[in-house]
Amino acid sequence: MIGVMPPGFQFPGDTGTILNIYTAPPAQLWVPLALTPGAWRQRSAHYLQVIARLRRGVTLGQAQAEMNSIEQQLVREYPRD
Repeated sequence: MIGVMPPGFQFPGDTGTILNIYTAPPAQLWVPLALTPGAWRQRSAHYLQVIARLRRGVTLGQAQAEMNSIEQQLVREYPRD
């Protein structure tokens, strides 16, 4: 287990609707991502999101700078995606 969210927590964007079209109820349980090897290699699929809690003493700006650095590394490694 990675963590437990407090009662009432709602994953950003997890409202059960997209553009006012019902999709599914908000998740009650998140499980590890299970993809086929082919799906893992599909670099053009941009549907994953990141959620994190900042470590004590780390500013939002520092975290954003680190995420930007990771993004740039991925752009260099996979320029066509």
